[in-house]
Amino acid sequence: MPLVSGTRGAGLLIGITLTAPVAAEVRDAAQRRGLIVNAPTADVIRLAPAYTIGDAEVDEFTTLFAASLAEVAATHPKEDA
Repeated sequence: MPLVSGTRGAGLLIGITLTAPVAAEVRDAAQRRGLIVNAPTADVIRLAPAYTIGDAEVDEFTTLFAASLAEVAATHPKEDA
């Protein structure tokens, strides 16, 4: 998945570590799609879904969040090292 370098968490509290300091942009792109996520640091997105979340909501979130990541990744092309 573009921009994602790893995940961490406990229970349903999940942190998604990004490869660049673009968490605020990812948060904004996700919010435009109706998702509520938090950007506690420049390179981490925090998810805290309700314990009653179902499979359909997880599937919808995954689709919309992936689109948010792709949108931000398209505006930040990876530089060749």
